[in-house]
Amino acid sequence: VVVTPPADLDAVVVQPSDDLPKEIEALTEAVAKVKQDINHLSAVLSKTIPDSETDIFSAYCHMIDRHGLVRDVTECILAEQCAVAGALKLVIMRHTKAFEKMNDPYLRARMIDIKDIGRRILSYLYSARKQAHKYPKRTILAGYDLAPMAIAEVPEGQLVGVFCARGSRYSHASILARAIGVPTVVSVQDLVMQGLDG
Repeated sequence: VVVTPPADLDAVVVQPSDDLPKEIEALTEAVAKVKQDINHLSAVLSKTIPDSETDIFSAYCHMIDRHGLVRDVTECILAEQCAVAGALKLVIMRHTKAFEKMNDPYLRARMIDIKDIGRRILSYLYSARKQAHKYPKRTILAGYDLAPMAIAEVPEGQLVGVFCARGSRYSHASILARAIGVPTVVSVQDLVMQGLDG
């Protein structure tokens, strides 16, 4: 099953807005929905993996709470006088660049998490429908970048493998896959997703 991001931040155009409170309200609503998704998946997985591994989802919530990403995007909306999607893009780009410069491979791998959070928020801002995947009894997930949420969405007992073109053994997706005992291959060079689904 090939997994693609729920929304494309790179395609967002930064546009001005004359109703900044409405932009902030849209951000708050989208973030609340993303947190609901995270909490639901965490609750489902908590039945099968140790608490130390479900802490990944707490980290996701911490990244987006009012002292983290929400604060930064809100400040960007006000400073740039722009629509929420554009502010989200600018903030995610800033965070991504900061993570890329880190020497610690574990911290550098958080770049995938912050991008995934941004895409999920964007998908709710655009009211994009979630990708409807049919997971066979023996599912192998494939993607360019895979986030923990993609792994957590596969029904219990059906995931038998994960591979992706990017990522590292320090990514939260790799850590989660190890915790549930699923073989994982990352940084598969020149991987072409076209035609792999199914």
